[in-house]
Amino acid sequence: MAVGLGFVSICLSEKDCSPAGDVTVKSIERLPDREARIERIRRTARRNLENTLRILWFLKGNGLSCYRFATHLIPLATHEATDGWEWWQDPLLEPLLARIGQVIRQESFRVSTHPPQLCVLNAAEPGVFAWVERYTDY
Repeated sequence: MAVGLGFVSICLSEKDCSPAGDVTVKSIERLPDREARIERIRRTARRNLENTLRILWFLKGNGLSCYRFATHLIPLATHEATDGWEWWQDPLLEPLLARIGQVIRQESFRVSTHPPQLCVLNAAEPGVFAWVERYTDY
């Protein structure tokens, strides 16, 4: 039986290679306008995607075939602060997303992700479940 080994999100052996850079709501609330907020998120998302690509090449170079994406790959992607921003079509991010998809298909990697640890499917508050539904629509 063949077993495909891999790892979760962060590659500790690669310097400055976290794919889970995050942006908090509090940090963007200090910025002057929506465009500045989106730009801050965009820069972090770009770095996360670039590091994800580096990790995929690390996997290939080390004979590993499984990878679980970081849950914060696109920070605040489901938050109201980014409503209307189609990050998957953003000219700065789309080429990286396409390249990641190409590498995954080319190398036959098995990939997965999961909702953040704060998603509780049986939460008593209706707003939490609505957020989970919205998150999983992506």
